[in-house]
Amino acid sequence: MQIDCDILIVGGGMAAARLVHELREQQYSGRIVVASREPQMGYNRVLLPGFLAGECTLRDLCSSSHSTDERLNVCSGVDVVGIDLMRRRATLSDASRASFDRLVFATGSAVPVPQISGAPAERLTEFRNLDDAQRLRDLVAQSRCGAVVGGGLLGLEAADAIAAMGLPVRLIHRGPRLMTRQLDDLGSELLAAAMQANGVDVTLNTTIEQMQMNPHGDHVINLSNGESYRADFVVLATGAQPADRLAAAAGLEVDSGIVTDEYLRASRTGVYALGECANVAGARQQLVDHVNAQAAALATTLTGEPAAVHAPPVGTRLKVHNIALVAAGEMPAASQVEPGDDITIRDQARGVYRRLGFAGNRLAGAVLFGDTAGAREIVAHLGRELDMEQRERLAFGLV
Repeated sequence: MQIDCDILIVGGGMAAARLVHELREQQYSGRIVVASREPQMGYNRVLLPGFLAGECTLRDLCSSSHSTDERLNVCSGVDVVGIDLMRRRATLSDASRASFDRLVFATGSAVPVPQISGAPAERLTEFRNLDDAQRLRDLVAQSRCGAVVGGGLLGLEAADAIAAMGLPVRLIHRGPRLMTRQLDDLGSELLAAAMQANGVDVTLNTTIEQMQMNPHGDHVINLSNGESYRADFVVLATGAQPADRLAAAAGLEVDSGIVTDEYLRASRTGVYALGECANVAGARQQLVDHVNAQAAALATTLTGEPAAVHAPPVGTRLKVHNIALVAAGEMPAASQVEPGDDITIRDQARGVYRRLGFAGNRLAGAVLFGDTAGAREIVAHLGRELDMEQRERLAFGLV
């Protein structure tokens, strides 16, 4: 089958769905084809932990239907397996071909899989998409305990969802603190204690070396710190690598993602990339607000005049039960902090820790644990010079 379109979007995740939405908003009139590996296009991956725990439904995850738009053709359950940029043609996994004028990569990312000796494939799962969540549901239902590898946002939220389903779970992180990029030492320490209170055992500075069957027929993981722990399954949440192989095979420049300029233009004319697969002007942006900003800018470019993307300052909000945590910006290293630069509020009785980090007079980062009042205002002030009165008001959440 031959498909002709003005824009071919490779990938059907949140970035692709947002781009389609923005193109509609800007009244783009051309024909759009989306090649989506998954059967559901554009569902909200942020809600996957809630879906896993049974707190939201498939309908809650899915965005509004695109089926009524005659200019849009969503090819679900189909991969792009080859691209000929000279002929402006793509080959799909169902043997059909799509001819395009312009091409957009929204292929997302994949989990780097650690080597775990002896681990059966059916005992390992990722937690990146709807199929993963449904498979993990099944594993939880037939298991007595589990493990999650990775102490970033995804690993924390997966472990918390499993614990909320009543299953003992161990969170294993190779680094010295949770949310390594976002938190300081005390913030990580408080988070680890709160996760323990939620029913998640936290083990830091270690990795899984082996998975084996014990004499009782139970699956056991052996850790690099010498411990052993029963785990009927292991969830891999070990970060994300940009899915850029297809782009590289097509002859595009890749370097930890598909290389683009600030207009999201790749190294060949008429080709663009956005979302987790893209290296935009030397930076990879994975947060939802950043991807939404990319989609809005790219829609403007595809509709008319080139529009550069400007990554808005955003805060990372952890979505787990009974824990209020927002981290924003980058905390200066202890060696870079002058006495009196940072503002810290610590209320152990209330379980509150708020720290604003400064580089000179500029607000560089923030950790808000137990009390996230004023988080939006704090994020809006990242990078700005603040006098002492402004610092104190933000520190106490007075906006």
